[in-house]
Parts: sequence; C-alpha cells; structure tokens
Amino acid sequence: MKTMLVELDTNVAGRLTCATELARTFGSHIVGMQVTPAGAFVSFDPFGGIHAIPSVLAALAEREQEIREIFETAMADKGVSAEYRQADGPPAELIAEQSKVADLVIVAKPGDDDDRPARLSHVGNVVLASSAPVLAVPPGTQSIDAAGNAIIAWNGSPEAANAVRSALPLLAKASAVTVLEARESGGKWDMPASELAAYLARHGINAQVETLDLSNDVPASLVTAVAERNPAYLVMGAYGRSRAREWLLGGVTRSMILDLPLPLLLAH
Repeated sequence: MKTMLVELDTNVAGRLTCATELARTFGSHIVGMQVTPAGAFVSFDPFGGIHAIPSVLAALAEREQEIREIFETAMADKGVSAEYRQADGPPAELIAEQSKVADLVIVAKPGDDDDRPARLSHVGNVVLASSAPVLAVPPGTQSIDAAGNAIIAWNGSPEAANAVRSALPLLAKASAVTVLEARESGGKWDMPASELAAYLARHGINAQVETLDLSNDVPASLVTAVAERNPAYLVMGAYGRSRAREWLLGGVTRSMILDLPLPLLLAH
C-alpha cells in the first residue's frame, strides 16, 4: 500500500491520523483529495442559465484553504510523504478517477447527522466506482491498529474475494485473522472458508475460521457477531447484489456501513 488517497473535508482530523499511521507502517505516500461539488457554488435561473455566486465562492475558497492547512500540517507533523489536490465536480467520480493510481482510498462513514443518507450514497458510489479498495472510517475514529485483530466476512462471493486480495498487505500485519463464514439461505457461492484459509496460509497469514449460525435477519446478525469480537477492522466484499435492492430491502453492506462502528475495508 504505497499510495493512499484520502478524501478531505471539515471533519478529517481522525481520518488523517489513521492515514498517517498506515503510511508509517507501509512507507506510503498520501494524496489528500478535496472535492467541491459544482452545485455548491452555482445557482440556476428560470431561463436555464447557470451563475456562480461570488459570496459563496469566497466562502468555499476560505474553507478549502482551511482544510488544506489542516492536511499539510498533519502530514508535516508526522513526517509523511504527501501532496494536496483539489478539484470541482462530482466527488465520487473524481475520487474514483484518482484511485486508478492508488492502493487504498480512505473516506468517512456516515455519522448521526442529517446528511447520513447522502453520505451512505457517497460511500457506495466511491466503492462501486473505485479501482482501489476503500477504507471507510467511522466519524470520531482517531486511530487504526494495523497490528490488531482483523475479521474477514466471507460468503464465497467474487466481491469478498476481491476484498481479501486487496487487503493482503494489511492482513499480513494483523496479530490475528478470523474468517467469519456467513452463508445466507439460498446463497449461490460455493467457495468454502477453508479454501480461503488455505489461500491466506500460502501468503503467510494464519487465519481461524468460524461459521456463523445466522438468524433470518442476516445483516443485523452479522453486525452483532463482528461487534462482539471487537476487531481493529473488518474486510468484506461490498454490494454483492444491486445497491438499489439494498436501498429498498436492506442488506449486509448497507448495515455494516451504517451500524458497525469499526473501520471497513470494502471492495466490489
């Protein structure tokens, strides 16, 4: 994980601490990416015209400068190789574009504020569009222990396999790795967790397998099972079924992002 892309915003301090801890572990370069949505500084008239609002532009410029200073100060204090980038436009699209030459993207999970649905949608957009795995960090998180215990949520799906492959450098640092085999009723994937454990062993990672006896409410049961084990982070595949279906009916990815107060390493 030699290049990490960190999304910058007003509540970024804890995310930057996590990023610098990982950067010092892996010798990484951090790219701080601040994206301002185009709609934040334009208005539309009744005749279809688009106009920039000078007062809003000035306020945004001041905010961007403040966030840049927070980022650059944090990087200098930790002695981490870093650079700052800024862009205007669709945030998820621009972050995904930059992820093509990154090993990890770090974003914020939804908090308890009124923007919770918008943040959930944003994280989902980044995960689905990104070329790199996404580490979604809960608000208020001040650190991540790369040498702590790690959990892999495994259902044999291609998404879960992609997440594990993406997480191999991080898993290799973990003091313990547990594979929670969670098979939904009627699941269509046949790759057992024992095969995953053998694969990890060939990478020098000793993983213990636990098979979960899940209730009918699979997302809630999995959230509880992971939370009870209190790992440093969770590795899982994201959106194994359509995100629209998850929005309508609920799903594991949605529940983990919203309800599990742990960093998630996600890949699609």
